[in-house]
Amino acid sequence: MNTTQISAQETAVNGLASRGMMAVLVAQFLSAMADNLLFVAAIALLKTAAHGEALLPLLQVVFVVAFIVLAPYVGPVADAFPKGRVMLYANLVKLLGALMILFGANSLLGYAIAGIGAAIYSPAKYGILTQLVHPDRLVKANGLLEGSTIAAILLGVLAGGWLTDQSVVLAVVVSAGMYLLAALANLGIPRLPVIHRFVRHELAHLLKQFIHNLVVLWLIRDVRFAIIGTSLFWGMGASLRLLIFAWVPVALSLLDNQAPANLMGLVSIVIVVGGRSGCRQRASGAGQSNDSGWFGAGAIDRVAGAHARIRSHGCHPNAGGRGGWLLCGAVECAPAGTGA
Repeated sequence: MNTTQISAQETAVNGLASRGMMAVLVAQFLSAMADNLLFVAAIALLKTAAHGEALLPLLQVVFVVAFIVLAPYVGPVADAFPKGRVMLYANLVKLLGALMILFGANSLLGYAIAGIGAAIYSPAKYGILTQLVHPDRLVKANGLLEGSTIAAILLGVLAGGWLTDQSVVLAVVVSAGMYLLAALANLGIPRLPVIHRFVRHELAHLLKQFIHNLVVLWLIRDVRFAIIGTSLFWGMGASLRLLIFAWVPVALSLLDNQAPANLMGLVSIVIVVGGRSGCRQRASGAGQSNDSGWFGAGAIDRVAGAHARIRSHGCHPNAGGRGGWLLCGAVECAPAGTGA
């Protein structure tokens, strides 16, 4: 494939406190908080709708399905355009989902649209770090991004529980407003060079390339273990977040939204901190890779040991978002904490 690639090290600007880095952190905080607020609001809407409680299990499904279906495309798209603009448009897609819910569309449909925005947003937000900070500061930059995400998850579910008890419409309005603010924050990111431009007919071959790479990786025992382990980890975490809303009214006789939201916030933080702590340990030994933000659990460390075998089998992840999204259909961790 004849393409022009730009080294991330060549485009990186200095400083964790640069305008671009601050814009990324603010946008990530607002967008992740809105994700969780909208999640709680969607649950509250389904609980009050006719036969809505029977549809609650589908809420996580419609959000996560975009991460699976779009997995072959979102990483290359993030690399093919300035990542700040990709994040901007992704937040606008999320905003569209919130507005659909606000104006009476089915909550599942609106939340599915927000999931599409989240799937587009996620690889860009991690890939952009290699262009904003020097390689020796990537670990700290990743830590700042994760810190803003964890804070946003906690505040999002807590605010969502309180706001939905006051007014579900108000909760959706607030989430839509935060998506808009996040998009405006994205405008503060400098227009960075493209990492990997599309060439003619390349888009048509992305699915085939993705399947080939996934098959190659699946044949490597350590990578297969990582895929299965992280899939189970994040799948159970996502299910637990939703089950709390069904368990609290029955077990604790509490019918408000604040109590399950408080518990869900605690569960979300434990899931994210526990799952990504292994990633940081791996990154501290190899700070030049931004893939660590994607693999979500300590088990994925096995992938590092298999790296040479991956290349010897003919699987070559490209720079930026592509490497991080090679396995995203199986191990994408954002939906568990809904902090995409």
